Amino acid sequence: MNWDAIGAIGEIVGAIAVLATLIYLAIQIRQNSAIQRAQTHQQLALERVNGVRLITTNKELRDAVGKARFGKPLTEDEQGILFWMTVMHLREYENELYQHSQGMIEDDELEVQKTLLEFSHMQIEAVEKIALHSFTPKTQEVLRALARKKSQKSHGANE
Repeated sequence: MNWDAIGAIGEIVGAIAVLATLIYLAIQIRQNSAIQRAQTHQQLALERVNGVRLITTNKELRDAVGKARFGKPLTEDEQGILFWMTVMHLREYENELYQHSQGMIEDDELEVQKTLLEFSHMQIEAVEKIALHSFTPKTQEVLRALARKKSQKSHGANE
């Protein structure tokens, strides 16, 4: 066997090794991406559970939410509590918008968080008036749309 044949065999073996390495890395990247998406989903689920836990364990918040749900007048303090809770939920939505843009969560997962912002106790109009500038442009668009929708509902109910 001559050196040219040995060199050719070595190149073939090297090419096969490189190909095997690339296949292995592709599999690892796919698995890592799936793990990252699962962790993101788990974190979002935990945040939602913590939001419910906050309402169930905080009497002032629970009372304010209950009053708002049934259209009862809110005290200034209750309005403040619901304002900051709305800001908190908007920040969570803003995070989900980012995660969605990075391919970490699906459309339907993003929609779940958006529907939570439509609950009657959310102080969407107040946040739009006072703190709109503190959100990203995409979140501002959503916030404006939610405020218009809520305003249209309340005007429709008053007629």
